[in-house]
Amino acid sequence: MMRVDHSQTFMVDYERDVKKYADVLKGIKSPLLLPPAIEKSEVGGAAAWKLTMDMPAAPSNGLKAPQYAQIMKSYFGPGGKMVAWLAPADEHHIVSGFGGKDSVERAIAAIKKGAPGLAGDAGVAKTAAELPAGAMAVAFLSPAGAIDFVGRIVPAFVPPQAKLELKLPEFPQTPPIGFAITTGKDELQTCLVVPGEVLQAIRPYVGKVRAMRGSSTKAGK
Repeated sequence: MMRVDHSQTFMVDYERDVKKYADVLKGIKSPLLLPPAIEKSEVGGAAAWKLTMDMPAAPSNGLKAPQYAQIMKSYFGPGGKMVAWLAPADEHHIVSGFGGKDSVERAIAAIKKGAPGLAGDAGVAKTAAELPAGAMAVAFLSPAGAIDFVGRIVPAFVPPQAKLELKLPEFPQTPPIGFAITTGKDELQTCLVVPGEVLQAIRPYVGKVRAMRGSSTKAGK
């Protein structure tokens, strides 16, 4: 979610800037930086932008194609393309999301209802209280969510013939890690907040991973 001066003006400027960026990338002709495509769409009955980005092809000297394809599918979805939607929630709020319209529609509905959203989560509120006030950008990372994502990617690195099942243990639920960006005269500052609960959970979690690795080694033998 972004707070803007005027959402309709932002939407017009966004289309213009994306097209300019795409033209620049077309001139570069890089296999890694592929030009995005923007088109009119709708989210929850409101006019929106649909942004489609092709994912880079598999590296020639790295992961084998099936592994790379599985990783890309896990992260972005099928088809080798990442699709995002951008829509105004009201005069001063823009919502964007990846993977499907549902999350964007829910976010817009929450904004219109005045729901607290992430701010209503106790863990997020605890981390947010430690971040600098008035930051121009704030982000939160759930350690448990990040580990869950890694756990879904790891199997792609295991060759089918190995017949080895790798499943990372769940990371405990903790307040998220917080990031913030603030600005001042001729400066840009960043802030990172790692709650104590995260640090306390790391050591026993590493012990679980080591125990799992030991069991996998024995099973492989």
